[in-house]
Amino acid sequence: ARADDGELFIERSESESLAFTDGKLKQANYSTDLGFGLRAVAGEAVGYAHADALTKDALLRAVDAVSAVTRGHSGEAALPPSGTNLHLYDAVNPLSGPALAGPSQTHVRWCG
Repeated sequence: ARADDGELFIERSESESLAFTDGKLKQANYSTDLGFGLRAVAGEAVGYAHADALTKDALLRAVDAVSAVTRGHSGEAALPPSGTNLHLYDAVNPLSGPALAGPSQTHVRWCG
């Protein structure tokens, strides 16, 4: 409310790394990340907040933080961008597929 523009970015990623030496698995790592960033623009002021948890409480705290730039600003909402989103990647998670095999090292990162 009262902002000229704003964005909400949501990210979920998984990463798996396997290191082999002489055909034997020597190191394996797996991690997941989930979070968001929220931005509000009011005139020349920009407010940004982010969190590594995607919860209602985290979103509400972010909204409260970025709304500081709108205080005393009446704002006019910008028109939304035209629908130009292209699907650049398949919606297939390679980490849930068959086991990976490699001569020395294999690394897969998936963001969806």
